[in-house]
Amino acid sequence: MDAFERLELPHLPWLDPTAIKEQFKKLSASHHPDRFHAAPEEDQRREQSIYMAMNEAARQLSDPSTRLRLLLEHHGHQKTGVVEQAPGHLMDWFMEFGQLARKIRQHQGEQEKAASPILKAQLMAATLELTEELNQFRGRLQEQLDQVFARLRELTPDWPVDSAPTPTQLDQLSDIHRTVAHLDRWHNQVKELLVNLSFQTP
Repeated sequence: MDAFERLELPHLPWLDPTAIKEQFKKLSASHHPDRFHAAPEEDQRREQSIYMAMNEAARQLSDPSTRLRLLLEHHGHQKTGVVEQAPGHLMDWFMEFGQLARKIRQHQGEQEKAASPILKAQLMAATLELTEELNQFRGRLQEQLDQVFARLRELTPDWPVDSAPTPTQLDQLSDIHRTVAHLDRWHNQVKELLVNLSFQTP
């Protein structure tokens, strides 16, 4: 039983996040651990296991990259873990993020060595500039993700539920999955870099 089946949701490229949450609450309510605190231990373990499995299913379906991977695997498509090399149309993004990450690492190294108050003040100004640059990059990444999600919503009405998708449909979905996986990974890495920089500002 995969995540779609566990939450009784259709195998579709796009699922509304609110609908996923509502379906989880609806199906998991009867298995919530609080309902079984006075039940025999065996029943408690069983219901907790069911509840946790539903919770994990909701988490997986709420994550677009994971949901697409599960959908492709459901249809017997090639294994689609995050490919180390970014898709060709994302190479400019890959290069830009790499340069930005290297700039930040170099900046952090300079901060660790800085001793004089004047140099520290100069580096603090540079930290604020890098933070702004990262925020702008993150905003552009989110715009790209929103465009990809729009493509998923466009694919969904014609996606077969009771029959197998065509090879063309699966290839399209696989390409979208690779794009989402890389954009989402960079988006999370940018958030981590922003957190690190936040510890270096007053």
